[in-house]
Amino acid sequence: MDFKAALKPFEPSLPYLVMGVGLVSVLLFIWYFAADSDDRKRRVGTGLAIMLSLFSLFCIGLGLKLGIDLQGGASFLVRVQPAEGKVVSPDALRSAQEIIEKRLNPFGSRDVTITPQGTDGLYVEVPGLSDEDIRNSKDVIERVARLEFKLLSEKNIRGGGMDFNPPGDPGIEPGYTALPYKTDKQIKDPKTGQMIENPDKTERTVFIKNRAEMSGKSVKQAYASIDPGALHYHIGVVLHNDFGDKMSELTKANLGKPLAIVLDNVVISAPTIQSSFGSNFQITGSFTEAEARDLASALENPLENPLKVEQSSTTSPTYGKEVIEQGLNSVYWGLAATLVFMMIYYRLSGIIAVIGLVVNLLLLLGMMQIFGFTLTLPGIAGIILTLGMAVDANVLIYERMREEFTTGKSFTASISAAYDKAFSAIFDGHVTTLLTAALMMVIATGAIYGFGLSLVIGLLASLFSSLLITRVCFLWLIKFGVKKVSFLSLVSNQKLIDFMGQRKIWFAVSAVLVTVAISAVAVKGKKVLGYELRGGDSVSLPVIPGLTEAQINESLADFSVTSEGQVFDASSLSVQSRKPLGGEAFFTIRSGPGTAEAILTELRKDISGADPAKAKQFDGSDVQTMGSAVGQKMLINSGLAVLAGIVGIFIYLSFRFESAFAVGAIVALLHDVIIAVGACAIAGKEIGMILIGAFLTIAGYSVNDTIVIFDRVRENLRTQKGDLSDILNYAISSTLSRTIITSLVTSLAVVAMNVFGGKSMADFSFTMLIGMISGVYSTIFIAAPVVLWWATKRKLNLRKQILDADAVRLEALSGIEREAPEKPGKITVEPKSEIG
Repeated sequence: MDFKAALKPFEPSLPYLVMGVGLVSVLLFIWYFAADSDDRKRRVGTGLAIMLSLFSLFCIGLGLKLGIDLQGGASFLVRVQPAEGKVVSPDALRSAQEIIEKRLNPFGSRDVTITPQGTDGLYVEVPGLSDEDIRNSKDVIERVARLEFKLLSEKNIRGGGMDFNPPGDPGIEPGYTALPYKTDKQIKDPKTGQMIENPDKTERTVFIKNRAEMSGKSVKQAYASIDPGALHYHIGVVLHNDFGDKMSELTKANLGKPLAIVLDNVVISAPTIQSSFGSNFQITGSFTEAEARDLASALENPLENPLKVEQSSTTSPTYGKEVIEQGLNSVYWGLAATLVFMMIYYRLSGIIAVIGLVVNLLLLLGMMQIFGFTLTLPGIAGIILTLGMAVDANVLIYERMREEFTTGKSFTASISAAYDKAFSAIFDGHVTTLLTAALMMVIATGAIYGFGLSLVIGLLASLFSSLLITRVCFLWLIKFGVKKVSFLSLVSNQKLIDFMGQRKIWFAVSAVLVTVAISAVAVKGKKVLGYELRGGDSVSLPVIPGLTEAQINESLADFSVTSEGQVFDASSLSVQSRKPLGGEAFFTIRSGPGTAEAILTELRKDISGADPAKAKQFDGSDVQTMGSAVGQKMLINSGLAVLAGIVGIFIYLSFRFESAFAVGAIVALLHDVIIAVGACAIAGKEIGMILIGAFLTIAGYSVNDTIVIFDRVRENLRTQKGDLSDILNYAISSTLSRTIITSLVTSLAVVAMNVFGGKSMADFSFTMLIGMISGVYSTIFIAAPVVLWWATKRKLNLRKQILDADAVRLEALSGIEREAPEKPGKITVEPKSEIG
């Protein structure tokens, strides 16, 4: 049964279903946290979990959008048109690259790739487009979006409104030009009330003043909107402040007259000015939702140089079918290995963790469908990170539970204490990563934005599954009379290890490793970057009858060539099929710089054999130099997003802990990322967007690992005596099992990617393994020792700072409690009744 086809009729109702399910979820959340008994929490939590899981399955059934690397899509060869007497400058090419990105991907949820080709060309790839979508996208790319505000001729003003020119030749009006008026494509049928195609195809014109009163460069913001009960969308426009004043003067001087809104020499509408207005107004014109969104995006991003789409094609996935299957299989095996380990190590509790992870994955994929997020291989990196953090949250709770069992507490009391004590570490770890992901979405675009979006969605799902779903499952165990659960034990937390006493040795080791990593990157320079970031060659083969992608891949399987001091092999190649609309399919091969001729030589030798006629077929190949697929501005914004994330983490940890802890976390984060980048450079890995996703994932793991130990340090400073060095040693020793088990569990998925993932996931998994090893190392030997060094250097009393901060919070809370009964309309309730 085709579930997608069966669910398709319900897709138009999705926004209303999202609104309804969201409202019910909020009410159930409030009810759950306000419930004063475990029985009520269990029933409400179960209902909430079932409702959200079923709704997520429904959304997933509608189909997820896949990126260009997984499903293919459409490609456009775009040529930037120079101004008269000039050539296209590099700045103009970069500007066009950024504008097309914003037009085709205004919300950052689509996997749009735009690569400079030659000196004036852009190769644009958009995933999953139909033939009609391709034509619409071509119009969006080529639209100049020159917006002008002009006055009408007196000939076209009648009774305070607008009148069209007579059909046919409108004649001549000095100082004015006859422009076409946009005709509604659809009208409302007076009999049925349904929207039908407009049968009136008459072309109407009006005389518009040659000189524009204002131009579209004044547009600050444009957005699509629809009024309640309206049939058509309109575009809301916000002008820059200076232009708002000019618009106010213009409308005041022309009250009662029509003002033509002209877009690319077509009159969109000519409303009569009823009253003066300034920076904010609407453009109406019987727009559909898609038309309104495309026009709003074009108005916000007008072109300085016209663009011409020379060729539109359908294109195969960036990675071949076999490679994609290998990548997906690696994810399945990794997930299966993780689940099996959890069930063996934590037994019954492990099954509960598996239930939480399954619900987590359902919620994550369901929300991705709701938000229209495109799933790509870098996006999968974000999913891996969130699932890893969900596993970590469960491990953290279970290790706390193990500690509570050893004190002799009952099963019910141990579960309650474990969740309460683990909450702060789980919450702080998720919030710091959420903060970084949110900053990525605000500042960056493209793949980095997509990574941030998948991370935000996944982290919210992770919090829900680890803190509510698993808690509800344990409440059911209590309901069925379970009195005890048991775990395996691979690592003992009882032995106190003097990590701080050896800190100088580990500082020296890290200094050497970081120096080697930085030196490796410095020596290789731009050679460490893949063609996505630094450009390369593009070989477009002619149409050769009988040639298949499998033959090309087989021929280039042993390809290896040295160019510009760097070795390029088959792993650096990307083969895609392209089929122009109405034309025949051909193949494009992307590779490193200076490799095109070697590729053609290899193909002639293997495919043509000794037949000169077959070898001559490759003579018509088109070789182009491809620029970076990542625009300069996007690269800068991505760097700023990462920097802002680090600053945000520092501020949050300084607030939640103390500045010494923030310094330790940031040093460990930078240490791990530098080691990972250096390892890639030494191993000859090319850094592209998928490895950038890996570096961001490593940063998230690093901070999360560090926070778990810092949370235990903070707890011990409140409750135990001893100097800071002893407290740090105890905190690391008592969380050692959690650190090792979490890394082991997550590494199972990464190792599976390396073994089963083929070339699509090999570099990603290699980088992740290096980052995870470095993360465990830095959590133990770098982060905590840096806290000790910083506190000693600055002569800080961290125990006093933490206790003082606790006292301030308690005083603030007690102040709220004293004031609450005095507020009007409040009812004083006994404290006992407030416990939920």
